[in-house]
Amino acid sequence: MKTIIIDTTKESSFVYLVDDNSIDKTEISERNRLSELLLEKLDVLLKAHDLKLHDLDSVGVVNIPGSYTSMRIGITTANFISYSLCVPLFEIRKELREQDLLTLKKEKFMSPGSYLVPVYIADPVITSKSGRV
Repeated sequence: MKTIIIDTTKESSFVYLVDDNSIDKTEISERNRLSELLLEKLDVLLKAHDLKLHDLDSVGVVNIPGSYTSMRIGITTANFISYSLCVPLFEIRKELREQDLLTLKKEKFMSPGSYLVPVYIADPVITSKSGRV
């Protein structure tokens, strides 16, 4: 089973490719360019294994409190991939440890077409420079 797992909850974000007995990953350390780099890094990771998006069997995403913008980007990307490929989506509700990826229980698969909502630490604080919102 080929699974992509997206983790945008830390200072650096990671995209993991998990197969039955192997793990590969790519890191995105430029947090302010996450929206630009996430799909690009995913594409490079898949190409390194001679895979295309349609070869994926499922998509996972870490959904614990983190940066508001990073969480939105990671979860929206996972929702988009799951929906467009009609593959199951699952969330990981704890801090992801790389050594746990091969034994990760994916028992809470959401059916294709379902979507996740990010878990935030607090309500977002969005202000304009002029003080008007």
